[in-house]
Amino acid sequence: AFRIGLLSAVCGAVAVFALSRIAWRLAATFGASERLASALATTAGLVLMASGAHLAESARPEVYALNVALVLLAFERALCFLETGLESHVRLGVVWLGLGLCNHHYLVAFAVPGLLAALALRPDGRRLLLSPRLTSIALVGLSALALYAALPIRSATNPVIDWGHPVSPARLWDVITAKTFQSSVSSATRGAPLGENVAVALGMWAESLGPIVLALGLFGLGWLAWTRRPLAALLGLGVLGSALSKAIMFIDPENPDDYGYFYTGIALCAALSVVPLAALAERLQRLGKAPWLLASVLLAASGASALERFKRADRSADRSAEAMADALLAPLAPDAVAFVDYYQLYFATWYAQLVEGSRPDVDVVQASFDSKRYEGEPYLDALAARAPRLAPIIESFRALRRFPEAAVRTFAQGTPVYIEPTVDPLVPPEESGRHGVLRRAFGADTPADRLAWDRLLRRATTPTLGSDASMVFDWTSFHATLTALQQGEPSLAFAALTRWKLIGQAGPPDNLAQLVEGLFARTRRGNRESGPDGPFLRLWAQTAVDGATETTASAVLGHPSE
Repeated sequence: AFRIGLLSAVCGAVAVFALSRIAWRLAATFGASERLASALATTAGLVLMASGAHLAESARPEVYALNVALVLLAFERALCFLETGLESHVRLGVVWLGLGLCNHHYLVAFAVPGLLAALALRPDGRRLLLSPRLTSIALVGLSALALYAALPIRSATNPVIDWGHPVSPARLWDVITAKTFQSSVSSATRGAPLGENVAVALGMWAESLGPIVLALGLFGLGWLAWTRRPLAALLGLGVLGSALSKAIMFIDPENPDDYGYFYTGIALCAALSVVPLAALAERLQRLGKAPWLLASVLLAASGASALERFKRADRSADRSAEAMADALLAPLAPDAVAFVDYYQLYFATWYAQLVEGSRPDVDVVQASFDSKRYEGEPYLDALAARAPRLAPIIESFRALRRFPEAAVRTFAQGTPVYIEPTVDPLVPPEESGRHGVLRRAFGADTPADRLAWDRLLRRATTPTLGSDASMVFDWTSFHATLTALQQGEPSLAFAALTRWKLIGQAGPPDNLAQLVEGLFARTRRGNRESGPDGPFLRLWAQTAVDGATETTASAVLGHPSE
């Protein structure tokens, strides 16, 4: 995690360098002196460095900083070609794109139309597109795809993290084309009209750059469309492609991945913001300090909220993953088996076990057995090799193609088993524990289980946990509350609701809060007045849960899990 995070930081620095080069060439195009062009280019780089997208993606072990670095390097080479007509710039740009295809081909695909349009709008570019030399240039870029050969080689060693198990041509193609995620790119999953999503995207861009810088960038794009058509085609289609890459899907402004999709467009807008300032340079040039006056416009426009964005992006004291992994794993009995469903919790246990070496005695199992990919067969094979004691459970899942409750029940007679509470319970609610982030299945709670939430609550109220953890708390608290209701325990549901209000980001929606508080109040009156008995209360709570789950989950989760 640290090495990939460091790679993101390095790629972020490369992206700033490439962006500054683009801004310098844009300023020089409008006749800015070398001093002025350098001042504006440096300032554009600082603006990108202070943007929310850059701060978020350059501090995370993710793919987006690498993607934007490679795409901006390709755009910078395209600008060089538009200036000089030298074919060598195209060849190098195609290499950057080829490497980008090995990282996030979906985002690279949205950058290609601008690059092709820029070539098509120049006579020498059109000649190149129609010449046989284009084939050799394309082959140079496609040769970078040989890096994908590392996937089957690595997968053949049966690593713990082995998405898709790409050891055959068909499976390798599915991984390369991101088959699992293709369903996300559709109007059915978008959740809002395209125009509304574009408006949301522009709001995120304004929050990331500052509204003045964004306005300058869009104005600069319009200026280019009026005066420099090839440049406008190159950068305009790049901005549009970046916006559409996520606008055609579901957008969640709270999800840092969504800023990763918009990162390229945000960077290009930072570069375009120098265009109107450079165009005014001739009039301001007679003031000896014109470069610094122009640069101060961008610095002032982005610097006002830059400190707040930096504070939000700072993860140096964030212990979210550590706290959550501790709450998940520490209370478990020795040699336990834990079935975890939510991907954030599953990743937290991966980090704790693979990186920190925590609880090597515990076998953590993905509760769906990764059945979305080839009916789970690659995952089941790897799990069987890693944890032979789970063979009865694995074989039962293969026979049933659903969670093997009976096999887990039998297994739990000799081994502690824990499950994650879910809307559709893995085991009957009355046969799972009442306490803990993970619940004991077919067994009694232990003192450690009862203290798990208190332990997490103490850490969650300190400043060392970030907003990402709060979103996970929304998820876990939501299911803890529903599970308590399904178990006919309104007092536990009320306790979960109270915790939720303290540590969640979204917090409980009104309909669920009113339900739980009403049941809790009625139960307290019932205790004094010989009110509803346990079976009646359980039936009442379950009926209410069934009716409220869909709308409540939509309100709480905000975005679908993976």
